[in-house]
Amino acid sequence: LWGEDAHLFNPERFDADKSASIKPFQFVSFYGGEQKCIGQTMAYTEAKVCLANLVKRFHFSLAMPLRDVVASRGLTIFAKNGIWVTVTKRD
Repeated sequence: LWGEDAHLFNPERFDADKSASIKPFQFVSFYGGEQKCIGQTMAYTEAKVCLANLVKRFHFSLAMPLRDVVASRGLTIFAKNGIWVTVTKRD
């Protein structure tokens, strides 16, 4: 489907003039089309409700200076040793 160089990173292959025969969201890494999770919207809604309830009931503050946070790279960028916070109950 993607040719002999399918294993190579080549974003130009998805240029509009070259990809006329490619259906939208056909490449799974773009996270869309028929391969998209049907429960994604519900999961996002549940996460928002959960986070809203936590913020409503608790106060979060950094327990360490933000300058001490060390970024690490992997599939995503994340804090190497985490980000420590202090949680206190709201009145």
